[in-house]
Amino acid sequence: MRLSAVLYVVMLLFVSAAITSNLGVFAIIGGFVIGVALHDDRRFVEEWKRRVSPIVTAFFLPIFFAYTGLRTDVGTIKGWPGALTLLLVLAVAFVSTFGGAYVGARLVGERHRSALTIGVCMNTRALMELIVLNIGKDLGLLPTDIFSMLVVMALVSTFIATPAIRWLMKGQESRTTPLGEPSAAGATP
Repeated sequence: MRLSAVLYVVMLLFVSAAITSNLGVFAIIGGFVIGVALHDDRRFVEEWKRRVSPIVTAFFLPIFFAYTGLRTDVGTIKGWPGALTLLLVLAVAFVSTFGGAYVGARLVGERHRSALTIGVCMNTRALMELIVLNIGKDLGLLPTDIFSMLVVMALVSTFIATPAIRWLMKGQESRTTPLGEPSAAGATP
């Protein structure tokens, strides 16, 4: 694939985003529609990952996170009532997502440690949560203090994931092969 094809797709992506934005749907949906439309062309997808993903990771993601950071006013979480509300938000978010994933994993036969790992993985929110929160703020649905609490919750749940997963996976052997097929070692419970 030539560079010109990537440039045309990027232009199409921005046009699609502008159209959905003008229709009153968020611009991100326009980009998503183009991604879904081109998903079946595996050669294009691989080339896109090779050429465009590094630019997105190095340039656009930091801009998005800076945008979200500029909208987050932790100072609106005032005093003990604000701190208690933040702790309640953290507790409800963690217990509901982590607990639900853990219980679901145990019900389908996962071991305790594996179920804990699944719970931690499901508890991460990061980028998708921040996109939803920014849309909610743009629509006027989230006051600044609630928006800030939810951003803190998304970041805390994401930041604790990697060390928690490393700790939970310490000493565990992989139960899958590189292709995702169960290995002989993983076949026994």
